[in-house]
Amino acid sequence: MSNTPLESLRPAAIEQSGIHEHLLADVLRTSGDTTVVNGSLQSVNVDRQTTGDGSVTRFPNGVKVITSKDSAEELVPPPGGKISTDGKGNTTVQDSHGKTVAEMDKDKTVHIHTKNGEYTESPKGDVTFKPSGHTSDLRTLHKPGSIPQSKFEDYGMSTDGTVTRFPNGIEYNPKTGGVSVPAEYPNFREVPQTDKSGQVIAKQGFDGNGKLLYTVDSTGIHVPTSDGSLNEGPNGGVTFKGNETSASKALPKVHIMDPLDPNSECYNSKDPICGLDLGKF
Repeated sequence: MSNTPLESLRPAAIEQSGIHEHLLADVLRTSGDTTVVNGSLQSVNVDRQTTGDGSVTRFPNGVKVITSKDSAEELVPPPGGKISTDGKGNTTVQDSHGKTVAEMDKDKTVHIHTKNGEYTESPKGDVTFKPSGHTSDLRTLHKPGSIPQSKFEDYGMSTDGTVTRFPNGIEYNPKTGGVSVPAEYPNFREVPQTDKSGQVIAKQGFDGNGKLLYTVDSTGIHVPTSDGSLNEGPNGGVTFKGNETSASKALPKVHIMDPLDPNSECYNSKDPICGLDLGKF
């Protein structure tokens, strides 16, 4: 493989609220190599939110990296996790089990360790991903149905056994039904949904741009994702439901018959479709 520097292979940057976002450059994907994923972060279960003066990048193991124009990068641990420093400018993030899940060097480069590979975020916000498996598109891991906690990371979720953090940063406690909205949604609003009698049957949370963050009803919480929805019930069970595509929708059954001829398959024998074998379509 060529020794061309990684930076020279990246497309021209797009300036977006002070953060350089690169277009997808999945050009280094050979066995063991690093894949540049800026511009298509959702394909590797990373959620990025642009804020007024920087960005918040949420990684699938629950680690959040907050970047600002005027301050150094800040790390937020997964639910129940903690952060420590060694006095030399290096920071370590541990999950609720004491496992090291992220490290930040003194130059503010962040290294994220997950079951599906290693992420690196530079101080400028550039993200690279080195997969541990055979695919760099982690959306292929999203399967409809029940999700055991051992596979939460496959869907961008994290938990300490009590609170679940979803890919968009929303946290939910199934035992209490409580929803926690992170500070990166300063203009968040929750809107009640009522039935015909005026009874509240659900509540929906929206960010400042009107984007739906979650719906809570009697069956639990429902969090939209780029390719479906994650749903957690009061018993803590989580399921994934993929988006229904037009190709997956059943086409209506069409009967084309000529009422003047019971043996005909056309209403109008002069119609161009008459005589076609519809079973081939």
